[in-house]
Amino acid sequence: MIAAAAIPAELTRYSQWVVWRRELRDGKPTKVPYNARTGQHASSTDPDTWSRYDQALAVGTDYDGIGIVLTAQDPLTGIDLDHCRDSQTGTIEPWAQEIVAALRSYTEITPSNTGLRIFCRGVLPPGGRKKGNIEIYDRARFLTVTGRHLDGTPTRIEDRADQLRTLHRRIFGAPAPPALSNGRPVALVDLDDAALLERARAATNGARFSCLWAGDLNGYPSASEADLALCNHLAFWTGRDAARMDRLFRTSGLMREKWDARHGAQTYGAMTIAKAIAECGDVYQSRPNQARASVTAPISASSLRTLTWRELTAEPAAPIVYHWEGWVPLAAVALVVGAGEAFKSWLTLLLAICTAAGRAPLVEPEDRTAIRIDAGAAFNAAVSVAVEDRRIACVYVVANPQKLAGLDSVTPLTRS
Repeated sequence: MIAAAAIPAELTRYSQWVVWRRELRDGKPTKVPYNARTGQHASSTDPDTWSRYDQALAVGTDYDGIGIVLTAQDPLTGIDLDHCRDSQTGTIEPWAQEIVAALRSYTEITPSNTGLRIFCRGVLPPGGRKKGNIEIYDRARFLTVTGRHLDGTPTRIEDRADQLRTLHRRIFGAPAPPALSNGRPVALVDLDDAALLERARAATNGARFSCLWAGDLNGYPSASEADLALCNHLAFWTGRDAARMDRLFRTSGLMREKWDARHGAQTYGAMTIAKAIAECGDVYQSRPNQARASVTAPISASSLRTLTWRELTAEPAAPIVYHWEGWVPLAAVALVVGAGEAFKSWLTLLLAICTAAGRAPLVEPEDRTAIRIDAGAAFNAAVSVAVEDRRIACVYVVANPQKLAGLDSVTPLTRS
């Protein structure tokens, strides 16, 4: 039962709500999140699967409850204290009482009747997230919300940044940074965590990454092999950055207490990361500054290289990363193919203009002659190439409409 009246108003303002249902996974009962609007599975890292509070509450009784997703953009932290309350008498274990008293923020009884959950404001330091009956998260997790307020605790969510740091250090200690045992160089990846995860999910192997990220072990003989598989993905996307791999893994669905278990001088997590780095060949490289610098001058015909049909249609050596999903890839060639008079050239030019101007694509203006390109766009320039009768017409599009230029080339498109 959901005691909606007691749920803090601060929580209800976020559009980060899901509904959940108990299901058996690998023989263990698991709280599985669902999209309140569609009834499909939800993900703690996919905002498109979240809903408003009122939408979740409206259908919450059709499921086992409602929950909220914590993100890096909100100030919320949730603390789970499991198996600390007697479901019959309501008596709370002393260790849990101590934590509740230290944080002094909104606390409620969890769906099991044997646990407590505390919500407060503050950012967690790097390091552990789960130890014994205690779990602490501030992002990439959904937490159930019951509204069953614990008597004697605040009814509002309070700022507790200092208390969180103290509690975290007391429980997990100062985390040892993962060792980069093989000395592989680290490539600079100029993306924040949210953008990096978005590109990983959008890649050609993004479905597999998303399953691992959500904690799905299907297809892997053991959890350890799934851990290594996710770390292999993270090694590619982070440029073999061991510290960042560790930070990201801790927010994934595969994170568990074993990650911080010591095996000699290293933790299990550090050993897994080191192995993934040793196995990593190519890495993802984001070079936005270099890309912009390379297109600040007009393009000459002599700088164009002839590409064969085989080159254009070859299987990509690395996952495709899209600027706009399914339409404009980053650092790759995209072909627009269609029948004659199907406005292919117009569509390609429109996509190039949208790319240069940083606008959403495929928004067709009523008057095709009234296209404007805003200055200060996300990209300095984009290139649209039209192939007509084995001749390439290259249109150079920049964010500043005063610099719009065209160029004809006689380079043939050869087939082999």
